[in-house]
This record gives sequence, C-alpha cells and structure tokens, in this order.
Amino acid sequence: MNDSPVSAGPWIREAYALAASDLLFWGITSTCYVALGTLALRIPFIGHVLLIFLTPLVIAGALKEAQKPQPEQGLMRRLRHVVSGVLRDHNLALSVMIIATVDLGAWVFLTVLALLFGVDSSSLAQLFAMKSLGPALFSGVLLLLFWCLQIALSLTTLYILAAITLSGLKPLDALEYAVGVWRKAPLLLTGFGAAFVLPLILASYSYAWLPVLIAQLTLIPLTLAIYVSYDFIGPHT
Repeated sequence: MNDSPVSAGPWIREAYALAASDLLFWGITSTCYVALGTLALRIPFIGHVLLIFLTPLVIAGALKEAQKPQPEQGLMRRLRHVVSGVLRDHNLALSVMIIATVDLGAWVFLTVLALLFGVDSSSLAQLFAMKSLGPALFSGVLLLLFWCLQIALSLTTLYILAAITLSGLKPLDALEYAVGVWRKAPLLLTGFGAAFVLPLILASYSYAWLPVLIAQLTLIPLTLAIYVSYDFIGPHT
C-alpha cells in the first residue's frame, strides 16, 4: 500500500478489496440501507429528513464494524450492530445526531441556493437543450459549482464521522480535523469525490433505477475508502 495520501487510487482499490473480503455482510448492509432510503424518499419532504438522519447512523456503524480486527460471529448480529451499536453508545449517538442536524441545515441551504440559481434537478436537461453558448456556459459553471459544494459537504461530513467514530473526537474537533484533511490531501478528496460522490449526483438527475444502482455500488466502498485512508491522515498525523 502506498503510504502517501496524495493519490486516491490505492485507497479506492483497498476499499473495494475490503468490501470483497466480506462481500455478503457489506452487500446486505448496502442493500438494506438503499431499500430503507428508497422507501423514505417516497414520503414527501419528511423522507429526505429521515434519510439525512439515517445515513450518518449507517456510516458510523459501518466504520465501527470495519474497525473490528475480528468480525463477530453471526451475520444477523453484525447487521443489527451497524445501527444498534451506535445507538447503544450514547456519546457517539449524540455526536452523530449533532452532525446529522448540522448536515440537514447545510442541505436545506444548498437546496435553497439551487432553486435561487436554477440548478435544480431539471437544470441538466435544460443545459443540453440550450442553443446559445453564453447562457449554456453560465448555467454550466453554476451547475459545476453546485456539484462541487455537494461533494465538499459530503466528504467533509464523512471525515467528521470518521473522526468521531474512530478517534472519539468531539464534533467541533472533528470538524477542525476534516477541514485540515482538505488542506493536507486535496487530491485525495477530489479523487474520492470524482469516483464516488459525483456518480451519485449525476444519477440523481435520473428518475429510473439508476440512482438505486449507483448508491448500491458506491456507498459502502466510499465509507471503506474513508476508513482505510483515515490511518494515514488521521488526527494523530
């Protein structure tokens, strides 16, 4: 393994190898999360709120499970621990809920910005339909900036959760660490964003099965990529 955090490639390969080494557990974990998320999104408005609170719980639970040197026996017990293991640790659960609440506010802010600047879910199709270069270029830049903000928020949240779950940092200390990751390893995070988060963003413009498929293929590998890279850019470095 390359011990430099500059390139995302080695960490992405190790994350997929780690997922493949315990494929049944991670596959069921991902499937359950995607199924619950799909059902939640069918509930108008409140479904998005539920998903924003569910996601950090699952990610923190997955990080805790990945951290165990020897997985516990019993697939069903391990699956229950993905969420229940976080909830039983009251300090961890409180920190995760604080991050989820802040994340909810950030996503509401981004959604309002998207509506104000016309970069909502219909903007990609409108961009390709434009015949004038000037408006198309302006809309394209706005859309790209909005995607960059989404990627930055997603990855910052993931590293905050990693610092809270793996090192026991408080939310503010974890935020300081996550901001430091962007300073120390911007190419690493850019690579993770391009490989994992951007496909999810692009898939969200589709109303068919594509978002579910992309989420199934990227959520757990992204979480594991954060985990395997964390030791090299953790708070101790």
